[in-house]
Amino acid sequence: MVERRDGNKLSPELRAEIVERLKAGEGPSHVAKECGVGRSTVVRIQLSDVPRDTTTYGSVIQGRVSAEERAAFKVLAIGIESTESKLLRSLIRAATGFVEVDGEVLDALEGVKRELSAQGKNLNQIARAANRGRVVWSDNDRELVQEMLSNYRDLAGFVEGAINAANRKSSALVSEIKI
Repeated sequence: MVERRDGNKLSPELRAEIVERLKAGEGPSHVAKECGVGRSTVVRIQLSDVPRDTTTYGSVIQGRVSAEERAAFKVLAIGIESTESKLLRSLIRAATGFVEVDGEVLDALEGVKRELSAQGKNLNQIARAANRGRVVWSDNDRELVQEMLSNYRDLAGFVEGAINAANRKSSALVSEIKI
């Protein structure tokens, strides 16, 4: 345990330890006991320094599992570097069809969106050149480009919908993403 500074002020080291323990998923009461401070102090730090999950003020779900199931669930959460609460939310979201996208996937989707935009511009340039008679192509070529444009629009719409849903922090069902 890191020591307090003078009087009632916490040392920066103790404050940092409390924040790290809270981020690791430890409860405020446990952190307070381990660090030798009051629970209200830990909660105040939690509210000011620890990023809140979007479900902080959501509904609580309770259920009973065996000791073995609980232990296995805890091992799974630790294995994927998650808290039990986040893991349970992820499972519920997956089972009920809610969108859940982490930061890396969201960045990748943004990259796909940029690439699709560039490809869409290329397809439009091809179609424009063909309409002006600058490209000679068969009916088969025309159908292929039209099919590519249609598929492009579908895919671009899906990617845009997924990005929008992810930015709303899993508030949309997968079925709500327009294709």
